[in-house]
Amino acid sequence: MNTFYLGNCQEFETKAYDYVSKSDAYKVLLNKDKGYGGQQWQTELNQMVESMNLLLESLKNHESLNVDLYSGLLVDASIVKLPYLYFLPDVSKENEISLVPYIASQHSATWRISKYLNELLRPFVDKIVSTVFTKRELQSTTLFCAIKITNYHKLDIHKNMIDTVSYFLEENLITNKLEQVTIQNIKNLLHIFLYNNVFYYKDQIYTLTKGSPNTMPLADTLSNIYVFVWQKQILKQLQLNNEFFGRYKDQIFLTWSNGNEEQLGSFLQTIRDKSPNVQFQKLIASSVPFLNAFVQNQNGDLFSRIHRHPLIQGYSLPYEVGHAKLVHSDWLRSALIRAVCYCSSVEDFNLERIYLELTCLTNGYSLR
Repeated sequence: MNTFYLGNCQEFETKAYDYVSKSDAYKVLLNKDKGYGGQQWQTELNQMVESMNLLLESLKNHESLNVDLYSGLLVDASIVKLPYLYFLPDVSKENEISLVPYIASQHSATWRISKYLNELLRPFVDKIVSTVFTKRELQSTTLFCAIKITNYHKLDIHKNMIDTVSYFLEENLITNKLEQVTIQNIKNLLHIFLYNNVFYYKDQIYTLTKGSPNTMPLADTLSNIYVFVWQKQILKQLQLNNEFFGRYKDQIFLTWSNGNEEQLGSFLQTIRDKSPNVQFQKLIASSVPFLNAFVQNQNGDLFSRIHRHPLIQGYSLPYEVGHAKLVHSDWLRSALIRAVCYCSSVEDFNLERIYLELTCLTNGYSLR
């Protein structure tokens, strides 16, 4: 959003340091304080690139990669830049500021492999994931549950992630190939990608022991696969009772009709105990926010409207780079269409329309 954050610099830096030092997803590779200089870092980075290229060459020699693909994935050390870690504040919690990590990785050594694997996997993954849901009519006693997965981009160690992707492909592919690429070859490329993600922060070079940079589209695809496999244990119970289940990335919405809040909480705790790698928060009630919607069970009738987080500054436009006027014009149209889909009542839609118009006017745009 087009908002500014003003805070104490020392407090921000302390929170960032605590996050990095306590995270089980990061591991220090080189420490400048122990005698390593910039030249040593460059040497280590070049050795990593050389190792990646040797693995790619081995795959080509074993005819797992054709010449064109091999050339496209080959890492050019002269243009590789060491990714760096930075943080943005999350102000969605009252009286508490947390930090969200981002790794700038566009010119990293793994960028090409990441781009190729994502273009290969994502269309197939989206097709499989989008077809799984169950539904039923609401009862007056039906509870809603909204779940937020809090470690979506660092779910598990690399070996387990690769094994999960392999299981997903084996279960959903008719053959052992996805667009002429074997499952084993996908695993080989995933190994190169996951085990060679490094970044720089505060005079230290780190490697990721879980997940991958959240700025890479492939990170979303891999997490989507992992959670899809994980959610089956939830779906198994929900399908017995013909409940509704939906998920978008790290957020889940489900209904619970054959039991009370305590029983649903106990069921989800069992899921948490069985799979501690997936960490999540839950909200159980007859009305819950999900994504940007407020959803409520009104005695068996579904009611919904637009939901806005009370701590997020209102009347703000999305942050855009480039032709902001054109983008914000498209945003208004999309926001109005969303309001039509979300609002159960005409009154709520009109309130939302007025809010959107005021947002544009407040930010200097005409409604014409």
